[in-house]
Amino acid sequence: MLDLFDLGDKDQEVFKGAYRKVMLKALEPGGRLKGPYVDTTITSKCARSSNFEFAYTRKDDRFEEVMAYYHIDTLQRYIQSLGFKDGAEAILMAEKNLYGGKKNKSMTKIFKDRGIL
Repeated sequence: MLDLFDLGDKDQEVFKGAYRKVMLKALEPGGRLKGPYVDTTITSKCARSSNFEFAYTRKDDRFEEVMAYYHIDTLQRYIQSLGFKDGAEAILMAEKNLYGGKKNKSMTKIFKDRGIL
């Protein structure tokens, strides 16, 4: 039996087969994770890449930022493909490690200000 533990975001052999390359769509110029539906630039030490390649494993804090961009952007595009356009076009500000203290409160305020919560 295989157990999955966080282990402080250390790379683990079990995850190697799960990594895959994906297209990060509609990134704005500047080499950061900012597009029409997601903006992760509020993350301290945010991911930057002059060639728009953001390949990290889970031991790198930028991995979570890339995951947030990809999944929020993909979900937003899917929702819009279903015909939900009104209100679905708000840009979500995303920051890694949202669960805890001040960061969580500030993100809740951003979402409320945008009519999301």
